[in-house]
Amino acid sequence: MDILIRGITDGLKKRIDRRAALHGNSLSREMTLLIEHALADEEAREDTPRAGLGTRLSNLVATEDWPEEFFVEREMLDRESPDFS
Repeated sequence: MDILIRGITDGLKKRIDRRAALHGNSLSREMTLLIEHALADEEAREDTPRAGLGTRLSNLVATEDWPEEFFVEREMLDRESPDFS
């Protein structure tokens, strides 16, 4: 099956040509691989549950670098933590 892609800039085509040459592929084969990899990455992201905002923010800084202010004792232990999922 053939697909015609319109509107590709000269710069993008040159980048794909260079990439194809680097990998020893034809332009068509390199485009097929790029599309397959992009779709595989997208599917992997869809299959992986996304971490909450707090988790993603805390992962930006190594635990050993957290300041003391990050650790706060809860005063109301009889109340459940909110669910932000």
